[in-house]
Amino acid sequence: PAKNRSQQVKCMYSFIYLLLLLSPSPLLFVRFRWVKDGQQFDPASDPQVLTSEKSGTFSVVSGDGPISKYMGKYRCYASNELGTAISEEAQLITENTPILTKEKRQRKTVEEGDKAILNCNPPSSSTPPNIHWMDKNLQHIHQSDRVTKGLDGRLYFSHVIPSDSRDDYICHAQYVTARTILPKEPIQLIVTPSNSVVWHRKPHLLHPTGSETRVLALRGQSLVLECIPKGLPTPSVTWQRLTNGVLSTSRTSTQNFGRWLRFNSIDESDQGDYECIANNSQGTAKHFFTVTVEAAPYWIKKPASNLYAPGENVRLECHAEGIPTPTITWSLNGNPLSGELLALVDTSSSLLQHDTAVYQCEASNKHGIILVNTYIHVIELPPQILTRDMKVYRVTQGQTWLGPLSLDPEVVGIYICCRYPHLLSDRPDPPFNLTLTNKQSRSLTLSWIPGNDHNSPINEFVVEYEELRSRKGHWQFLLNSSGDIQQVKIPLQPFCNYTFRVTAFNEFGRSEPSNPSETYRTPPAAPDRNPEDVRTISTEPGVLTIAWKEMDKYYFNGPGYQYKVMWRAAGHRSHWNQSAVSSSPFVVREAGTFQPFEIKVKAVNQLGEGPDPILVTGHSGEDRPLMAPQNIAITPVNGSVVQVKWVPVSRDSVQGHLLGYKGGHESDNGDSWVVDVSGSNQVEEVLEGLRPYSKYELKMTAYNSKGEGPFSGPHEFDTPEGVPGAPASLTFDSPSETSLTLHWSPPRDPNGKLIGYLLHYQESNNNGLMKVLRINDPDVYHITLDNLDPKIFYAFYLSASTSTGPGESIVRTAATLLDGGIVSTVTWKLQSSAIKAHHPCGCTTVLSPGPIQIEGGFATQGWFIGLISAIVLLLLVLLILCFIKRSKGGKYSVKDKEEGQVDSEARPMKDDAFGEYSDNEEKRSVSQPSLGVESKLGSDDSLAGYGDSVDIQFNEDGSFIGQYSGHRDVPGAVGHDSSGATSPVNPMIMPPSYPGVPNSVTGILNRGN
Repeated sequence: PAKNRSQQVKCMYSFIYLLLLLSPSPLLFVRFRWVKDGQQFDPASDPQVLTSEKSGTFSVVSGDGPISKYMGKYRCYASNELGTAISEEAQLITENTPILTKEKRQRKTVEEGDKAILNCNPPSSSTPPNIHWMDKNLQHIHQSDRVTKGLDGRLYFSHVIPSDSRDDYICHAQYVTARTILPKEPIQLIVTPSNSVVWHRKPHLLHPTGSETRVLALRGQSLVLECIPKGLPTPSVTWQRLTNGVLSTSRTSTQNFGRWLRFNSIDESDQGDYECIANNSQGTAKHFFTVTVEAAPYWIKKPASNLYAPGENVRLECHAEGIPTPTITWSLNGNPLSGELLALVDTSSSLLQHDTAVYQCEASNKHGIILVNTYIHVIELPPQILTRDMKVYRVTQGQTWLGPLSLDPEVVGIYICCRYPHLLSDRPDPPFNLTLTNKQSRSLTLSWIPGNDHNSPINEFVVEYEELRSRKGHWQFLLNSSGDIQQVKIPLQPFCNYTFRVTAFNEFGRSEPSNPSETYRTPPAAPDRNPEDVRTISTEPGVLTIAWKEMDKYYFNGPGYQYKVMWRAAGHRSHWNQSAVSSSPFVVREAGTFQPFEIKVKAVNQLGEGPDPILVTGHSGEDRPLMAPQNIAITPVNGSVVQVKWVPVSRDSVQGHLLGYKGGHESDNGDSWVVDVSGSNQVEEVLEGLRPYSKYELKMTAYNSKGEGPFSGPHEFDTPEGVPGAPASLTFDSPSETSLTLHWSPPRDPNGKLIGYLLHYQESNNNGLMKVLRINDPDVYHITLDNLDPKIFYAFYLSASTSTGPGESIVRTAATLLDGGIVSTVTWKLQSSAIKAHHPCGCTTVLSPGPIQIEGGFATQGWFIGLISAIVLLLLVLLILCFIKRSKGGKYSVKDKEEGQVDSEARPMKDDAFGEYSDNEEKRSVSQPSLGVESKLGSDDSLAGYGDSVDIQFNEDGSFIGQYSGHRDVPGAVGHDSSGATSPVNPMIMPPSYPGVPNSVTGILNRGN
């Protein structure tokens, strides 16, 4: 319980039912007493304790002070005329309600594919808390074989992925006993893209470390063996038993995604060697466990309670087992006896009624204590009348009646049965006539005469003493003796004034204490012990502070008590410096900075000195280190990790206990970090979470308990390029029903110098080939793709590239607009397997296949497409009729007509659909992809070669007479090894034409003529 929370300690009693039937009177008054940590404890004398009238139960209530003083081990003694029963030992533990200390928020940066461990470190408690990892919305963090919580409460990642990045990993510690849940500060986990070319990694164990673990388990308790691996792909864990090769499925089970092997109730048969095996496609890792099972004591045979008649013999057997083998002890009414096997045999006379008692058998080893009370009741039943009063018996003369006695007329008459009352019993009178004999400097003999026992034998005497010099007014327990002993030898301490008293106990309670004995003064002597816990607590440079635990005045042994402090420089057999003081600590000035000293503290008084004390080595006060680490070497590992090595500082320059090193590094964008490298033997450290393609400055220092020393000079280093992050955005415009314009923003984290972009796209139903377009100009932020099927959705994968390689792709799905229709919503279902798509460009792209479900809007419905087609056809017919009417209704010259036609065709159409026409530019077909005025492609992706694929013919009056006279293939438009297959920049198929509907405005004009 918490220190200020009420706590109840119960003591109940019970007797076998035969005692209830045969001897009800002793149960009318039961006395209780408590022993706490071997000392008598009276709950009734404490105002902060409430006692129960019907039992020995007492309650500690929270008052003005804490209840921590009641912490300890308790035993209850219940007594009546038949004996004294003892409870098993109960331990009361008090502690403060756990509270959180203020701490900084943690940020952990890990490269994709690496392991990660998030620590919880909740406040300690006698009952370990339950750990829950949750987010800021109090939702549990999803766990799997990749992300698991360990027995130590940590959250383990066998490898991290980008989706693990979040800033609200919160550890909640639940203290069930204290009814408290404490949330720790959120932990931010940042997963950076990996620059490593090795994407698969062999398994290694995050916990436990090393190759073997020895585990001690107690019989009957649960045991969990734990193996948490790291690796990529996520390793699986299997368990096997090495002792006999068979892992019992009935006695064991695996939990926590195979990371735990649990024994629910372990016993000796589970002892042996076990192995966990972590396995993935790259290899295996193993760890061995040696399980040793021990046991707290448990009963094999308990002594039986029973009723006995006078003259019978009693044999009590008590047998217990355990690992280690338990020790058996016997007690009679709570008083210790001896022997593992107890036999009560009276050879001279019969077992008497006063032998009624309660025997206790106790078995104990280092793992626990068990106790059983055995009730021995010796009774002699007087004759009892079982029939009702005044009953008349009629028999015939000469017959026998209930026995061999022949009835005669003389036996006729009235018979009376009488019962005589028992003698009254009570607690004993106090002992008297205390006498001190055999008085010596270190001992004496105390004797006394017992008082009246009031018909209840005395079973115990307790001797107490008062020391008038150091402990006046406080009676201290000295020893106890059995009820048949009235003389004891008492050990004494020199230079003390002793007074003694004795108290008697029987079944009805304790007597009043006897009158105090005469006072005995022991002669003084030299000290026989020295102070303990001698140490140095130096905190100031140049000062040596020596401290120790002061001794109780009871052990001064004589007048003029002091402490003799001795010190000298370590390693020198020089003369001891010494000084006598009366208390701790002792301060030596001008002792040098962190110099080793040999020290001793001895007890002395006017009669002499104590024994030779133990030699202790300590140091004078520390100061800050004088030197910084030298020869700092920085080696980049990848874009976000560097290895730092240095030459350690000399021992003399530390001026104290070297606790470790600290390194501060600052980037060119102003971010700064401090890395603490604990341990005096550390000479290298790996700095993680750096930003690729950045400039850093590193300074290092050594530190001790006094603080940090000087920093080294700044060491500048550059991190190499890494792969960039995904483009910040990707949006779409649809200039026509067969084309899409992609617009994107550069990555927020370029991690280097961008050299271009890589675009993959294919039909989202995976029926078509994956098409690849490489954009070698990093300043291009949009591109238009033509010849797209308006009835199909396309999946687009756009990534940026540095010299290290392409980075993460931004993935979007889109379709062309159908005359302003709404693009349908697309839902992806990714399956676990992967396929490889081979493209005519010679590249291979790994994709995740799976069906694409299109939850279509009305733009993809047949009725809507038909309606739109009818409206467009109607508008075209009306437009044709208008041109026919205009051509017939007006008269103008052929020249004007030609100029009008030339003007109408020279006028630019919709820029997004047809591009621009110019006499100085090469005319292009509407079906060719347009990159816009700002578009810039590399030489491999240039569209200039497609300018000759369109033949345009004119009538005599200068008007167009057709759309296309032909087209030709232009190989090598996509890449150096392209076969010229159809792609957005290498079209081979004309846009579909609809019956009766011309493919251009020019065709409409010609038809009108």
